[in-house]
Amino acid sequence: MRIPKGAVEIYGKILEIRAQKGPRSLWPGEWFKHPFTSVAKVYGLPDGSILIKSTSGRDLWKHFEYDESEGDRRR
Repeated sequence: MRIPKGAVEIYGKILEIRAQKGPRSLWPGEWFKHPFTSVAKVYGLPDGSILIKSTSGRDLWKHFEYDESEGDRRR
């Protein structure tokens, strides 16, 4: 797990993320919760942004497939 120089650990274990989609998304304005399937840490970076990083190198959450042409967003 490569962490950028100057990063400071904020949380040793993050369980999920809850976020609202932007206006250009297929789901504008909708809220989503992604429970993490592997352990992750949160780091503060020198530029004020944050980094969420898996401690195992595995995907943090399940990936979903959808058909944009049919508008079927939640198969």
